[in-house]
Formats: sequence, C-alpha cells, structure tokens
Amino acid sequence: MVSFKDFHDGEFEGIWIEGATAHVFVKTLQGERFVLTATGVAALAADGFCAGNIILDIESTSAKDLTTRDISDVRRYRPGMEDEHASKSLRKAQEGGLTMLAINPSYGGSCLLLCAGVGVATRHEWPTANRISQVQDVDGGNASSYSKSAPVKKNGISCAAVSGASEP
Repeated sequence: MVSFKDFHDGEFEGIWIEGATAHVFVKTLQGERFVLTATGVAALAADGFCAGNIILDIESTSAKDLTTRDISDVRRYRPGMEDEHASKSLRKAQEGGLTMLAINPSYGGSCLLLCAGVGVATRHEWPTANRISQVQDVDGGNASSYSKSAPVKKNGISCAAVSGASEP
C-alpha cells in the first residue's frame, strides 16, 4: 500500500467526474493544492461532505492486495449481497489490475475509487482545457500509461504512481 502522508490534516476539496475519469481535488495543510486524476474508474463512492473536509490519510491498494471488503465498500453492496457479488467483482478487479484509492477523513468527506490508474498534478499543472493526456503521473508519463514507482518529490510533496495497469 502506498500512503500519501503529506496530505494528513489537509483538505479534501471535491471531485469532478467526467465519464470514466475522476479528478479529486486535495490541499495540504500548508495550502498547496493538487489534483489526483483517476482514469478507468470502475467504481466510486463518496459521502459525508461538509464544510471543512479534513484528510486523515490517502492510501492506495494494489490489485493483488484488494479484498472483498474493499469491493463491498466501493460498490456499496448491502449486507447479504457481499458474498454473492463481491467475490466476482474482486476477481474482475484483480484480473484488470485495478487500484483502490481511499481518502479517509478525520472529519467530513470520504472517497473510494476503484480505477486503472492515478496521476498527480499541482492545481497549476492540471489542464484547464480538460486534456487528460497532459496530466503527468509522478514518473513523468502521461495519464494513459502508469507504472509502479518509488515515491518521489513533486513540488515538495511525496507522491507515487499507484497503478500497475494501463487505462482500458
């Protein structure tokens, strides 16, 4: 699991969903703003938004480490449906190399994303014309080709590419 520790006590500012892409807006405690762009989104669950959404942590889970509980949470399966559907969905997510990105709150909104890849950009770098191919992952690649990497510093934030799969 990759942890984005520099966002602890920062703010979860919102989500913009555009087809199978979700742009997640976050801010560090020091006020630096970033956009996490998730591509190939298979499932998304977000709730609890209120004034001042404080981040406890941001974590990612690779396909091999996903559990049926993760799948049940992001797909919002009701009790009793978990066993029936979660195992099948888990198998599909693992076969597809999907990653789970979780924004866990100290207060306010939370977000779970099951996706093919996640890129990180500063708010300044994030493309205003909605050209996803220009969003850079932390390895310097584009949003359609992610690879696992060691954490690196980007504008003072320790980040990592979190997916081992290409966008479908």
